Amino acid sequence: MTKCKLPKQSTIYSNSNFEIGKSEPNLHSGKTFGTHSDYELIFDSSIVKNPSDTSGACHAGMEFKEGHVGMISQVKYYTSGIDKDLFVGTTIFQGSMDGSSYLDLFAVDENIHEGWNYHKWEHTEDYPRYRFYRFYGS
Repeated sequence: MTKCKLPKQSTIYSNSNFEIGKSEPNLHSGKTFGTHSDYELIFDSSIVKNPSDTSGACHAGMEFKEGHVGMISQVKYYTSGIDKDLFVGTTIFQGSMDGSSYLDLFAVDENIHEGWNYHKWEHTEDYPRYRFYRFYGS
């Protein structure tokens, strides 16, 4: 008799190779966080509100529950009435496993424009897999 030991939850590898489970997008599966009192405006699905304070270093992001990661293929963000100089060279999208040590995943560059902006990873093996993600502005 052959016995198999399976993880409590399907993994990316088992989903891809053995079709154990199906990974589905869920953009609201994490808990949001930020440094300003109105950081929730970033996640409210409204593109007409602006934060009350745009000065100083700040961050806003999302964390997934303990023992889980979010695998992302793209980051999509909306800007309105922007001054490029406030974002280029100062705004970075980051990932972290522990919420304290962050790795830079991409920096906002001179291609930022009013409207929807995107950053995409083309290959599945390059998709970031972290428990915490955030935009950090200095």
